[in-house]
Amino acid sequence: MSELPNTIKNEFKLSTGETKEEINHIIIKYMNSIVELDANSTLIAHNLSFDPTNTLDYIQLNTSLANAPTTVGALYWDNEDKTFTGVMEPSDGASVRLQIGQEMYIRAVNKTGTTISNGSVVYVSGAQGNRPIIALADADEYAKATKVIGVATENIGNNLYGYVTTNGLVRDLNTGDYNEGDCVYLSTVAGAFTTVTPADGKARVRVGMVTKSHNNDGWLCVKVSEDKYLFGDPDSGSVSYFEADGTFVSAGNAVTYRDEYAGGQYFVPSGANAPDEVNLTIGGVVTKKYAFDGVTTIEKLGNTFEVPHDADTVAINAGEQFIEMHFHAGASTTASGTATLVANWALLKANGGAVITGSNITASVYFSGTQTVYSNHIFGANLVTPAQGFYLGDLIEFTITRDPALASDTYENDLIFYKTALHIPSNMLGSRQRYVK
Repeated sequence: MSELPNTIKNEFKLSTGETKEEINHIIIKYMNSIVELDANSTLIAHNLSFDPTNTLDYIQLNTSLANAPTTVGALYWDNEDKTFTGVMEPSDGASVRLQIGQEMYIRAVNKTGTTISNGSVVYVSGAQGNRPIIALADADEYAKATKVIGVATENIGNNLYGYVTTNGLVRDLNTGDYNEGDCVYLSTVAGAFTTVTPADGKARVRVGMVTKSHNNDGWLCVKVSEDKYLFGDPDSGSVSYFEADGTFVSAGNAVTYRDEYAGGQYFVPSGANAPDEVNLTIGGVVTKKYAFDGVTTIEKLGNTFEVPHDADTVAINAGEQFIEMHFHAGASTTASGTATLVANWALLKANGGAVITGSNITASVYFSGTQTVYSNHIFGANLVTPAQGFYLGDLIEFTITRDPALASDTYENDLIFYKTALHIPSNMLGSRQRYVK
């Protein structure tokens, strides 16, 4: 080693009489304790400490580093992303790198019982100590979707801590099915994202944008946001929200039913099979009703319902909701027994198409020996949705028949008939109401 410059050499004024060579050896030994060459012949520094009374103007890192370090805790200049990058402690041994100023992480623990894969959309399900617990999110459950925190940026093993990107790039993904610039949303598949905009009634959480389309080196720029503001009870799905065109929708699990009546006074029966007209006095009020014979005569009433304009025909035709038919009736005596009514119905299409025949449905009411003035009964089945479907303005023609010869009909007295009605599931406020701008 060459001689120390005089300006430095003169600084060493030791009274113990060390030689110049001994002083040089001390300096070299000290320098070897704070700097060394790594396996890539890159000069690294460690165990540095500074006198707090002194200040540095700056630290200059190598801006053309050929090989990025892999040691946890290393800080270097990332010439590709043009920022300082730190090597983080990984969950499964693979390197996790934080581009400082360009992305943000949280450190969370996985308690799901299985590994959470890199690129999985996660939500906060709880906490362990001062760290969040994460699990896979999906758009089917508002309780999960509204707590989405980000995307796992590494494979996080069960009961292990790992990093979740809350803002910035997640790499090494399969984004080959997407185009660069595609906006992706939380999927109904747990942990996944999709370009398909979630259907009404599903949580619409935007996860981010695809910035590199590739089958194994795809990039996702994470930017979590809810596209819709939800009002109501998100946990149960009973919420209101705005659609993209400004339509306000209230959606929920509760179904509102409205009765579509065909009152007895509108039947106007005639002929030998018409029930008798009787005057019934209740509370001093005299009203006209019809009495179905319970001994020998088959008697019928008939009328029409119109499919009303507030019916949720989309849900009805999809088999998600059903039209029910019911009637109101009472006993004419204190005798006991069961009276049976059969409803036959057909559908008349509003466009003038063919008459569509429906199936017969049956209802029975049991009288226990007291004169039941009034009771409400549902027919034994829903109106089966025809292949052509129910639509606004269609007519449901029906007859209601009592045949005393039926084995199930044991009440040998008149059945007092009040009225019949349809239970119509409808877009009423509180269930599924649409206000169009």
